Amino acid sequence: MVGKAGPLAVFTAIVIAIVVRAWRHRSEGIWNATPLLPTLRLATSGARQLVPLESRKRFVVAMADRGLPGQITIGIELLRDLADDDPVGFHQFLWANHLAYASKYGEERLAVESLEEDRRIMFDMLADELRSRGVDPAIGVSSVLDAGCSSGFMLRVVEVTEFPSATELVGIDIDRQAIGMGREHLREVGSRIELIEARMEDLEQVLDGRRFDISTCCGALMYLDAERAALTVAGLLNSTDQVVGLMARSHPLMDNRGLAASEMRSLDETWIHNVDEMVEAAGGRVVGRQWTPPAHAQERGLYIVLAAPQASADTEGA
Repeated sequence: MVGKAGPLAVFTAIVIAIVVRAWRHRSEGIWNATPLLPTLRLATSGARQLVPLESRKRFVVAMADRGLPGQITIGIELLRDLADDDPVGFHQFLWANHLAYASKYGEERLAVESLEEDRRIMFDMLADELRSRGVDPAIGVSSVLDAGCSSGFMLRVVEVTEFPSATELVGIDIDRQAIGMGREHLREVGSRIELIEARMEDLEQVLDGRRFDISTCCGALMYLDAERAALTVAGLLNSTDQVVGLMARSHPLMDNRGLAASEMRSLDETWIHNVDEMVEAAGGRVVGRQWTPPAHAQERGLYIVLAAPQASADTEGA
């Protein structure tokens, strides 16, 4: 009879064997060393049935802490049931522990010149919208909020180049390691940016009435289901006086504003949303947008929506 530690011990032994074999052949890539993927899937399938989810989560975190090769593939396979049953919980677990795709958001991204082109496009759109309202982006913005900020790299760009007059810059994210990394770096360079560890959908409670001229959320909505994404959009609109910049994954076949409901991608359990509709449902107004389909399945494409809160829209129309 297998004891309580038996299943986890057997699984650990299999993973160690896989990792050792992969490490010896690391120049060839982990899955080219031997036919490892079928073995891994068989092992993780058994582990998911025998080992409690919380124990598997701890194992995945421990693998990442030790920098073991194949940690992303092994970790995702080991938590496949969580991804299927609770996709939002799965993504939040990965982000909160700086795992998988979250691990790519390191200190190097804090360099202003490393900002991706799609985010630069959004900043250009925000600046144009402000000018259309008679606001000079260089001197007329005093506060900026970024939801899903990681280490604060976008806020650093805001502080240095985009809206240099802003004295209140706040970022919210659940990635504790990225927040800690960002705080240390920003303190060293004398930044005014404040980073808060929290979930995006809780931002109104976290902010407790604080308001901002500009708010942004780039790329993070795809990790939330329709209900929580809509709640985040509404929270941003309710906390913003001028313009909200939203960037989401674009639909590969049609403009997102034509979607009747959010769709989940089976490839990675992320969501494609109609952000335009979410803005309008929250009482805001779309004042700018761009949509370009992704060139291939791994890309986000370009889907940017600028939204004005109702109070701002009413003032503009007066």
